[in-house]
Amino acid sequence: MTIVKHSQELIKYISELNLKFSKPQRNHLLNLISGLITLEGKKNISNLNRNFFNTKNRSNLSRFLTSSPWDESEFVKKRIKLSSDVLVENSFSSNEPIFLSIDDTLIPKSKDSKSIGGMTKLFSHVSGKYEWAHCQVALYGKSKDLSVPLNFETYLSSDHCKKNNIEFKSKNTLAYELIKDLEFTKEHQTYLLMDSWYSSADLLTNALKEGIHSIVPLKSNRKIFPEGIEIQIKKYEELIDKSRLNLVTVKGKDYYTYRYEGNLNGIDNASVLFSYELKDGKLKSPMYILSTDISLSNGQIISYYLNRWDIEVSFRYQKDSLGLDHYEMRNLKGINRYW
Repeated sequence: MTIVKHSQELIKYISELNLKFSKPQRNHLLNLISGLITLEGKKNISNLNRNFFNTKNRSNLSRFLTSSPWDESEFVKKRIKLSSDVLVENSFSSNEPIFLSIDDTLIPKSKDSKSIGGMTKLFSHVSGKYEWAHCQVALYGKSKDLSVPLNFETYLSSDHCKKNNIEFKSKNTLAYELIKDLEFTKEHQTYLLMDSWYSSADLLTNALKEGIHSIVPLKSNRKIFPEGIEIQIKKYEELIDKSRLNLVTVKGKDYYTYRYEGNLNGIDNASVLFSYELKDGKLKSPMYILSTDISLSNGQIISYYLNRWDIEVSFRYQKDSLGLDHYEMRNLKGINRYW
């Protein structure tokens, strides 16, 4: 049995959240977090209980997650407020923007697990095939050198929602729900960084209503309107004189750029940066990066967008070190609480 003494920093953090927990609930929370951080191997509830707790209490942690009467939405709200305050403080001290990143990650399970609540058959870019999985759409915040997970929503398929009489929400809708209640975005310079799956005009314009500019790659079939003429980006790119590209260097790496400013389908005015990298003396196919903040330079657009990589690193860290995908519960409420 591994015996772990709770960190004083962790105790202080939980105290600062000022949760309406009973003493047993608070102990379960401390035990769960300490176990996830400290214990090695698979971090499912059974192993956490086996390695960490008295055997007579082995079912308590499971009940704490699946049926104990506590309000996870209030817990999340207070946790986000605490993290947001640190992000804002870092932004003030460094005089740099706050970056928000949204992306989704799949948590595949075996075929035998498809009866678990919320499981959906989705295509995995890692395995290159469809798998039964949970899908988590997550929001991360970064300011200066601090990067923290802020919130997440669970994506549920339309079939699952119809079967369980739940309103279906697309990933873009979930993404907007993650940012719309943040309190700092209208007062502090904030940029939303996403991949091309989250480049819908509705999401980008809704983000602007919350005071948030977006920097996001576009698919090559997105339409722009130079001189009022409708054309796909990939067709417009073929017309660019490559000898007139502008060279910018970001973090020691060279990028050859061309810039379009104007109307996009569903967006009145934005910048689209055509960004080329050089490989073996030849220009690679460009990346098309949209910025709703037209005041940014070409170098700033690229430099800011590179901060999105933190969310990929965080997904891997949570899976490798904190047991994000180690749960073996069937109850979707318990899984969301575990996350």
